[in-house]
Amino acid sequence: MKKLLILLFMLGVASSASASIDWLTSATSSDWFTAANWSGGVPSSTIITNVRTYQTHMNTTYMPIILSGQNADAYQLEIGGDNDVWIDDASKAKGTITLNSGGTITTADYFRVGASSSSNRWGQFYMDGGTVNVGTYMAVSQGNSTTNTHGFVYMSDGTINVAGNLIFCNGSTASGMAYISGGTINVDGLLSMRPFGTVVPGTGDAPTTLLDITGSGKVVLAGDQVATVVGYRDDGWIQTGGAEFPDEWIIYDGSTTTLIPEPATLCLLGIGALSLLRRRK
Repeated sequence: MKKLLILLFMLGVASSASASIDWLTSATSSDWFTAANWSGGVPSSTIITNVRTYQTHMNTTYMPIILSGQNADAYQLEIGGDNDVWIDDASKAKGTITLNSGGTITTADYFRVGASSSSNRWGQFYMDGGTVNVGTYMAVSQGNSTTNTHGFVYMSDGTINVAGNLIFCNGSTASGMAYISGGTINVDGLLSMRPFGTVVPGTGDAPTTLLDITGSGKVVLAGDQVATVVGYRDDGWIQTGGAEFPDEWIIYDGSTTTLIPEPATLCLLGIGALSLLRRRK
């Protein structure tokens, strides 16, 4: 009897892991913790679930927002709207989640921004502070060879900790962009970065990748990954403000490789200060 109970418990956990709790089209607010917005109640760490914010299940006005002091827990988290072309059209749905300063997102497994295995999805993640903790990997656009998935990350502050890789465009027709103007991303490494190209609106999607680091933003990689970063930089996949990432902005200190724009910015400030001193003399 005891063995039977254990078996039933394990089957229950396995089935819940493959279930989903979707954001509803009848959402009444943007607060992640409004139970009426979810098909199965507010996701929490006690519910092993794949949280989807696909537009077909979500109100276009009220996108999920994690406010200061709130901790949004999920086993897996995917963001994706029902959009099959690359075009900034209001009639085209984009799945969106916003993390405000002081809030937290925690996933035991992956966090995918713009993802699907069989459909065209467009996902956006806005982060102006707070903390994201990801148990395995974070993907900025992930699909298969037949889907046009698009992922966009806009980060101005806060910290993203990934116990694995930051993956871009894991699919031949995927497109992923991450604009890091502030805050820190800590990951094991960068993976599956694809050529940065030009997409003609409404004509389909060419593989497009961009990691754009500006301002006080930085990305910290585990170990010596300078050669990998330089390769991605030389192919135009890592940039800063649309320009190539200079060598002096790739720092290896013997334990981690850091991509950070500040050194050049500080040099420019120093040159400016010297010029002012010369004028005073």
